[in-house]
Amino acid sequence: MAKCPNCGSDNPEYSFYCGKCAAELKDSSGKPYVEPKRAPPPLPKKVVPKVVEVMMPAQTVNPVIGGVCVIIAGALAMLQGGMMLIGEAFITVYAGELTGAVGLFGVGFLVVGLMSVLFGIWAVGRLGYTRSLLGAVLGILGMGFGIGPFFALAGLILIALSRNEFTQ
Repeated sequence: MAKCPNCGSDNPEYSFYCGKCAAELKDSSGKPYVEPKRAPPPLPKKVVPKVVEVMMPAQTVNPVIGGVCVIIAGALAMLQGGMMLIGEAFITVYAGELTGAVGLFGVGFLVVGLMSVLFGIWAVGRLGYTRSLLGAVLGILGMGFGIGPFFALAGLILIALSRNEFTQ
């Protein structure tokens, strides 16, 4: 505690003036307390942004995934066409008459599915952009049990997004 030389009251050690009479307090040697100089706040660090070079991959997996989707759609269309041809054969055997319409659609689905699979393989190899898109459109037309067009549409979108990755 610091004792006031004027009134004698006790003040905390860190006091420069008496809390009762406002007289200047002195240290044990009789010298007045000197308020310590405050250090200036540190200057803020100058932030210099680093130039970061971002390397984009030259090729993405979009054409590969898109091509696989188109291949799946084509395979489903081929499977549907094959089942229609088998159905036509059963109709012919058990009903004794050949309708032709089911077989014709079956052959159509087989051809469309086969072309879609072929163009999907080209999409996986990034060989031809327009053929890959055509394969996706054929996959949509192939119907593939109703789920094939969704695969083909996903493939169409992925292939269309990666146009610059194809050789032709």
